[in-house]
Amino acid sequence: MVQLLYTYLNKMKYRINQILLCFLLLTTCLISREQTWMISGEMKFPVSGSVAIVKDSLIYIIGGYSDSLQANVKWIQKFDPSSKRSEIVAYMLESRYGFFAGIYNEKLYIYGGINEVNENAFVLEEWDFISTNTTISVNNELFDRVFPTGGIHNDNLLMIGGYAASRGSFASLPYLSEYNFQTSQVTSIDDTSFISNQLPIQQMSTLVGNKLFVFGGAFNGVLQSIDLIDMDNFNSTQFEERLVSPRAGGVAVYSYYSDKIFLIGGYNESLPAINSTEIISDYDFQLKVTQGPMLNYHRRNLAAVVLKDKIFVLGGENANGNVISFIEELQTEPVSVVEDSEVIKDFRLLQNYPNPFNPNTNISFSVSKGTYLQLDIFNSIGEKVYSLYSGFAQPGVHTLSWNGKDISGNSVSSGIYFYRLTNKFDFITKKMLLLK
Repeated sequence: MVQLLYTYLNKMKYRINQILLCFLLLTTCLISREQTWMISGEMKFPVSGSVAIVKDSLIYIIGGYSDSLQANVKWIQKFDPSSKRSEIVAYMLESRYGFFAGIYNEKLYIYGGINEVNENAFVLEEWDFISTNTTISVNNELFDRVFPTGGIHNDNLLMIGGYAASRGSFASLPYLSEYNFQTSQVTSIDDTSFISNQLPIQQMSTLVGNKLFVFGGAFNGVLQSIDLIDMDNFNSTQFEERLVSPRAGGVAVYSYYSDKIFLIGGYNESLPAINSTEIISDYDFQLKVTQGPMLNYHRRNLAAVVLKDKIFVLGGENANGNVISFIEELQTEPVSVVEDSEVIKDFRLLQNYPNPFNPNTNISFSVSKGTYLQLDIFNSIGEKVYSLYSGFAQPGVHTLSWNGKDISGNSVSSGIYFYRLTNKFDFITKKMLLLK
């Protein structure tokens, strides 16, 4: 009897150990798949309060504050992520900290961030990525903003928030102003939402198609809000959904690869510098806000960019105001789509392959009985790019190839695209990613 009990207990122990081993292996697998920020290098000229942009697979870091010089700088740095090499390639007219920079028609445009009485505080600077100095593009007092945000879409530059340092605390400054690159005109869009020159500062924004998402900022405390501005008509709405925690002085970036917005770093009223991130998704439905992977370093007034399938974080300062030199990088996950129902009556649409793709991909659909169908491709703002099929489809599986070109034969840019299969009564839409 004792021997039988001993044998039984040994078998149970073995089974428990096997279960524990499986659990540990599963846990390890899940942990290994979690997104993690990695230290990938160190800045040669570390700065905080700068802006970073991407052009031709290179990262440009503009302006900011240098610990070594104990001053704001005019630098435009070029960083090559593949070689980890960095150099100063050009200089702005003025040193800037807490400003806006963006690309329009292959040129870089810069305004704001001059926290003193200075005639160049009214200037929109322009740089061609070749010259060693920027030039003046246009002059207007509404460019006098410190800690603004905004975006460039089509021919318009939208300026949001900030304060007018050079003109003083009583200067007139609308919350929203628009600059049109074609007409060179600056127009006030919204000067009623806030008292002039008492505007939110250090808000974070990023474009998804023609929609500009604006997050948090500081205004009578640190905000937790999420706003949406339609860049075609500048109408704005505020979401009921809130950020996981209040945040200002961070960076928002949109990853085409994962079709998600990443909100990175900053500060709030509890922490002078934070290392948390938030992920925003499901823009077409109910907005989803979740906690993202933690940075290795607490950072405020940092810079961040998306380059292909990675996000790079550069500079910023810690809680003590010291500039951080280490570069962090995050490998993002590819976009995935789960349809509520992939089968609608007489036809089925399959996920394209490969996905992501460059520039060719295959799209398949199956038909249970003959019917007229149309297969169209749309860009992220709903414009039809190409019609891949239109006609009577016989029963069976049909596979078509798209070469990444529009109806005029021009190659389309990287980003999210939708393909829709329709008949007279029903349709199915799926999402795909072109990544060059």
